[in-house]
Amino acid sequence: MAGNPISDEPNRLTAEGNGYGDPQAQLIDDRKFQRLMKAYETTVETRKLEIELFWSRSLFFWGFIASAFVASATLRRYSSDISVVVACFGFVCSVAWSLGNRAGKFWQESWEMKVERIEPSVTRAMFAQPEAVQTNKNFWLRGRRFSVSKLAIALSDYTIILWVAVVV
Repeated sequence: MAGNPISDEPNRLTAEGNGYGDPQAQLIDDRKFQRLMKAYETTVETRKLEIELFWSRSLFFWGFIASAFVASATLRRYSSDISVVVACFGFVCSVAWSLGNRAGKFWQESWEMKVERIEPSVTRAMFAQPEAVQTNKNFWLRGRRFSVSKLAIALSDYTIILWVAVVV
């Protein structure tokens, strides 16, 4: 591999980038680069998988929580005891959802740190720096640096509070 696959500049891990004239040194550096590239691809794919799993788990818990809300509201008319039991189930599901969200965010950030550590040697830190946001839009429509997964964590915490209010 002659250089960085993303840019025209030679990668610092290749013979051109480190100044070696020895073909053996180039072979070693190419092997290092190949291993580094494979590690980078693996970390990016695993991070992507963690994000997909985060939302899959959320969808799983949303089903139980929504069912519990409907059942609790319906059963409240007939039997408050059964309604409380269903509300407790919804509360437990919401706590599990919140904890699962936090665990998923932990693993996502763990893989992001691995990507950030390897990325400069492979892509010249292409994704490390955020691009400038659009400032020509009005205040309400302008993009923000909110974390979608942190918003999901906040929503899961809010459902816990809702279940406490329903039970009481």
